[in-house]
Amino acid sequence: SEGAQMTGYMQLAKLDYALAGVIVMDGFPLPPLNDMIGADHDAAKANATYYGQDMNWMIWWGSRDTIFPVEESLAQWNGIFDVLEISDTMAIEHIEPGQTHSLIETELNAVGDFIRSD
Repeated sequence: SEGAQMTGYMQLAKLDYALAGVIVMDGFPLPPLNDMIGADHDAAKANATYYGQDMNWMIWWGSRDTIFPVEESLAQWNGIFDVLEISDTMAIEHIEPGQTHSLIETELNAVGDFIRSD
């Protein structure tokens, strides 16, 4: 989850180019990302370093994650994507039924498929 938090933060708040892919697995967005929600587009974009349409995102969540509950967490990420006008860059948004704040084989297989663009 810490890696997921840093990945999203780096892509949107530090880098000025698109990574080949951004994978968030149960990671709540860090400031200034979550501060963008509800802001106007210009204010949010002023706090972002990159919001190009060439990004490629995968977000995976366990439905039973008690560390970062899925409903609140995905609402945060989707709010960021909406305000930055980058919703089309979400290649995969998946909620795995019954999964907790853990890694499972299905998730790792999905990551491999995403990396290989299967």
